[in-house]
Amino acid sequence: MNTRTPISTISYNTEQFLIRELNKLIREDRIIEFYAFIYHYPEEDEKKGHRHLFVIPSTTVDTFSLNERLKQIDIKCPDNAPLGCISWCHSKFADWFLYVLHDSDYLATKCESRKFHYDKQEIVVSDYDYFNELIHRCDFTKYKSFAKFRDMIKSGVGFRELFSNGFIPIQQIVQYKKAYNLLKFGNMDYMPNITERAGRQGHELDVVLGAEMPFEITEDGEIL
Repeated sequence: MNTRTPISTISYNTEQFLIRELNKLIREDRIIEFYAFIYHYPEEDEKKGHRHLFVIPSTTVDTFSLNERLKQIDIKCPDNAPLGCISWCHSKFADWFLYVLHDSDYLATKCESRKFHYDKQEIVVSDYDYFNELIHRCDFTKYKSFAKFRDMIKSGVGFRELFSNGFIPIQQIVQYKKAYNLLKFGNMDYMPNITERAGRQGHELDVVLGAEMPFEITEDGEIL
């Protein structure tokens, strides 16, 4: 893959090797301008530890050539295949950053969780000023909103109350209803046959929020 956009991968290289080779790619070859990586312990469904590597190219890079450059002889087992990276993929820094920290709110938006969690200080970077500026530019609002949404559901706030209080954008009512059902009932398509009244049973639902709505919404959010 040839690209000039930020990319990320999983690396099995040693920390010292990565720092040395990536610094060469910045200072000598001048094909990347920034890198960051962090070591992750293996989760229950993983076999070995690894490093999550994020790179911002300074020119068009060939990821195949990059992988060739990052091949490392395994000193402990020299007869084995060299250590290196798996396939690269395009990556947004905000998503990479929150994922490698195993941020609980971020993982919740993906309906995932992890045993281990990490700290910003554990990330090895080529330039801390550059790194902090990348973080400063990130918009984490959507993940904070989701965390609040999840916490309100845990505290027993019903969907109708969330909607009537303006917490849920009218344009996204269907998506929010599915998320609400998944978090509360474990099923995105859960269809209650009773009105939710703070734990009390009431009238049967005439209209189920999340089903077809008796009005149309334009792209600008105008109700017709």
